[in-house]
Amino acid sequence: MTEHLSANEAMEFLRVSRNQLYRLIDAGKIIAYKPAGRLIFKRSELIEYINDGLIMPKMTAYHNTRKKQQRKSKYIPGEKWV
Repeated sequence: MTEHLSANEAMEFLRVSRNQLYRLIDAGKIIAYKPAGRLIFKRSELIEYINDGLIMPKMTAYHNTRKKQQRKSKYIPGEKWV
């Protein structure tokens, strides 16, 4: 088993998309090395990231907690429109 993983191998190992992998790197949650212009990941660091519980399972359903804003009518009963 190799200690270093390419970006594609890291994506398969973490079960994330390429965009999500880059988001994790940008957020500083995982460390990527770029010695010769290619991203390299240490397997031990990815395992540590998983064991720390930082990977959340994908949600199967999206629940929007924001309430819809009700539109207020501009009509006022008894008021004449000009």
